[in-house]
Amino acid sequence: MSHKSISIIIPTAGSRSPKMLERTLSSLADEKLPDRKIEIIVIENGNSYGCDAICRKLSKRLPILYKFLPHPNVSLARNLGISTSTGDLLIFFDDDIRFSGKCIENYSIAYEQFGENHFYGGPVKIDYESPPDNSLMPFLPLSAKGLDFGDEIVEVSDKSVLFLGANLAIPRVQLEKLGTYDSHGPNGINSGFIGEETRLQIRLMNNGLTGLFLPNALIWHYVPTDSCNLSWLKKRYYRMGLTEGALLKSTENIATIFGMPRYAIRQIIINFFEISVTALSEPNNQKRISALLERQRLAGLISSFLKGINQTQ
Repeated sequence: MSHKSISIIIPTAGSRSPKMLERTLSSLADEKLPDRKIEIIVIENGNSYGCDAICRKLSKRLPILYKFLPHPNVSLARNLGISTSTGDLLIFFDDDIRFSGKCIENYSIAYEQFGENHFYGGPVKIDYESPPDNSLMPFLPLSAKGLDFGDEIVEVSDKSVLFLGANLAIPRVQLEKLGTYDSHGPNGINSGFIGEETRLQIRLMNNGLTGLFLPNALIWHYVPTDSCNLSWLKKRYYRMGLTEGALLKSTENIATIFGMPRYAIRQIIINFFEISVTALSEPNNQKRISALLERQRLAGLISSFLKGINQTQ
């Protein structure tokens, strides 16, 4: 099988995006690219911070198409990239990465060898602005501490540990059949949910596709200090609770009180107060952090059910 082209899709947003995007695109320009038609689609979403100028600058070295989306939503931006693209293999990266030198080439070789009944991902290593406190490492998501399944091409079947959205490739034909990124959250509202990349991969697996880990499709992900500290973790765990609540609410035939599953009310309330006490009194730092973050998750879950969800990214 021979595919005609590869589309590289990079969403970007925020005031730091021009600097990070230039770093990413400059690294991509130094990649060994396969001898195929390649297009690079950059989608700036939210406010405009001048990423169009960065794309014009790097277009001397790369075939870049810039798109602007006024709504701040990374999944909606990826979906715009999908609808704009023409490639048979779509590779999704974040705007704050650097490449290993042969990442794109390895995706191209794997797709040529294994075909369209797989989706693909590679290892992610971390470039820290400054390393996080060791006590926080067990609680950081993989996007902030890295992902690696070893030195061999392997099938990934554990739905609890899938590829990161910063380094993921999916055949176009599968997205056309099974749908694109969940840009509005599990309940149809854009509300700061997380896990869209994981839900998409689970949907692919539920429809018979296999994930293949490509050890040489390596990238490094930049993690600033304010994206791996306790304050950031508390916000993330709250968003985890929001997402969990929305997913539960979308489940049919569950008895509820005020929109909250009846079976969960007592457990959630008791756990919330027990965890709050632990978070304040536990002398062990890691146990205290664990309790504090679990309290944030439960607060998000309760908020999702009882108060509705704020329209935040």
